Amino acid sequence: MRTFTRYLTLTGMFTVLTLPALAQEPLSLADAIQYALTHHPSYHAASADLTAASAHLRGARTLRNPEIVVTPGLLGPAGSDELLSITQPLELSGARRARTKVASSQLEAVKAEQQVTERDLILAVKTAYWNLAQAHAVAMFDAENVTYAETLLATAKKQLELGNEPTSHVIKAEVELARARQQLTRSHAAVAHAQTALNGALGRDPNTPMTLTESLTYTPVTLQDEVLLQQGVAHRPELRRDQALVTAASGEVDAARAAQRPDVAIQVRRESWDGDGGVGLGISLPLVDWGSARAERDRAQAVVTAQQRRLDATRLLVRQEISTALIATRSAEAQIRTLRDQVLAPADKLAQMATTGYQEGAMTYLEVLEARRTLRAAHIEYLTALGEYQTALAQLEWAVGTTLPAADKEQQQ
Repeated sequence: MRTFTRYLTLTGMFTVLTLPALAQEPLSLADAIQYALTHHPSYHAASADLTAASAHLRGARTLRNPEIVVTPGLLGPAGSDELLSITQPLELSGARRARTKVASSQLEAVKAEQQVTERDLILAVKTAYWNLAQAHAVAMFDAENVTYAETLLATAKKQLELGNEPTSHVIKAEVELARARQQLTRSHAAVAHAQTALNGALGRDPNTPMTLTESLTYTPVTLQDEVLLQQGVAHRPELRRDQALVTAASGEVDAARAAQRPDVAIQVRRESWDGDGGVGLGISLPLVDWGSARAERDRAQAVVTAQQRRLDATRLLVRQEISTALIATRSAEAQIRTLRDQVLAPADKLAQMATTGYQEGAMTYLEVLEARRTLRAAHIEYLTALGEYQTALAQLEWAVGTTLPAADKEQQQ
């Protein structure tokens, strides 16, 4: 366990092994999230959508623009009946109120959608960050494994010279070193892929070098299923977005009804520049409907029903996502505790015993190789479980929509 702790500490101190000797940017998880929210194009697009929705609401709150008609006489002595006509609808039928309701609800939906984009970005950054941390930790362990294989080969050659080992052991040591180097090459590739993914989540050039300042750790959290489900329903912006869309759809129903009510408009008319004119009130009476108004009202009502069903579906999906994330988190946590308490320590002890026994001639070369392979498998499993735990926590926080509470001291033991 002490050896493995040293490996995890190294991951926070060294740069990615396959990168060229460029200036490495120290990057914490909090800095990575802030960078993404500042630079990623999708977040800027969501902000632009919010600006557009705000402008739309400002326009919806105002009266409809007046209609100004100028009809100068061009032919004949009489010309037209009116030279100038100005009509300003007052929208006393409730049309402006309905229009404002729709625009206001759409603005709330866009605000919620911006929060969805923000949370999706944070989840992507956290997932990519911990994937890179895991790949980096595996690469560091494999680098140590190469060093160990080189030492083992040197020992086998010395034992061959002394006549204590057969030539086959040297050949096996050479093969084991080649395998270790090949595994390190694959680990380097995994680090490069993970770094590219993180840079993509940050919204910057995929080849930007960096140094992660945080390594994989296990920090228990309190998981109460029903509480988390309730928090998800209360905090998920997808639910607020869909509820706002239901309200916007009901505003369209109000607008369809308002279109069938009488309305009043102020009219200013002038027959000629030096002639008579006047101000009057115009009243629109939508008495005749060939079916278009009723069809529009039915369409709007159907949209309300559809949006309500989408809200119900989103509510179900939220509960499903929380439950799935809880399963993944608990599974990774169980693996971590089992590997930490029952596998890592015995595997580490076995490897040390095999190495010491081989040096003293009490154990065979094959036993050393087997012990070392067991140790690597145990460490890789543990690192994988740590990575899965951190990404599961990120997924659970995303599903719940709020920060998870830390476990008490008794749970952390």
